[in-house]
Amino acid sequence: MKKIATVLVMAWLCNTGVSQAQQTPLFEKWSTYTSPFLNATDLDKNLSQVIFYREAGAINGPAVNVYVDSDYHTSLQENQYKAVSLCAQTHLFSTAFSSSDNRQIKRDKGVYYTIPSQQSSFIKVVSNLNGEPEFQRVEAGIGEQAIRSMPVQKQTLSRVIEPHYCKEKTVLQNFSLSARTLFQTNKGDLAGMYPDGKSEIKELAADLKRLDQRYISHIVISGHSAPGESKATSKKLSAERAKTVLNLLQQEGVHFPMEVMGYSSEQPVAKDCAKRNPSDVKMREACDQANRRVEVTVYSIQ
Repeated sequence: MKKIATVLVMAWLCNTGVSQAQQTPLFEKWSTYTSPFLNATDLDKNLSQVIFYREAGAINGPAVNVYVDSDYHTSLQENQYKAVSLCAQTHLFSTAFSSSDNRQIKRDKGVYYTIPSQQSSFIKVVSNLNGEPEFQRVEAGIGEQAIRSMPVQKQTLSRVIEPHYCKEKTVLQNFSLSARTLFQTNKGDLAGMYPDGKSEIKELAADLKRLDQRYISHIVISGHSAPGESKATSKKLSAERAKTVLNLLQQEGVHFPMEVMGYSSEQPVAKDCAKRNPSDVKMREACDQANRRVEVTVYSIQ
């Protein structure tokens, strides 16, 4: 009888085409579903696409669950990715092993990212110091390269209906701070901030804390630079300045969900400064000062 049972088990392993060591854990059951990967430019206004992926060897363990705003969207096995459509706004992204006993708690804790409209954003699974999964946002070029040879994760089905239309985000209040009065030239860290700049952030924190938190969805802190400056350098500097402002606001007791964005010169408020002042450097510089700024935008709950 034992011999017959052994033969049956060996035959089953051969038919599956994988070794016993490669078998999916018994607590995981997979079915196949379709999952389209869209060209982000084909998305409707106010929609975005997020590609979650898990590289081979990035973390040891079973499948990881993907939660957005505490709702389950997919699970990722090793070396696979999944594209998800979301409203272009700030979301809470959290993850946990599919076998984790406290995954219900972890789905409500994670990182906040603002997802831009009609663009693809990439978020990868990494391991924290405890060997547990967490998310890390990466540049589009890095993400595209990483998933180029990956298969799509087709064995999961989202628990939510992906949106086909999203309302525009409602701006409750916007604060624009001149980078010239906040930071020294080409500086973005706390050491490079003027004393008056720190006082300005302290006053801003007091204004934000007076807002009724029942109506606040999130805050986006964005750094901006002037056209004509090195895009790579200015993007890094604008993001660093926004991050410094965020850290100071948190130190002053502002605890709304917040995220930083470094836009470089992508969103100028004063346009064509060079074209309007081709030979007058001083006038061009004066015109561009409005573009060198940090904006703190407060969004309301829809």
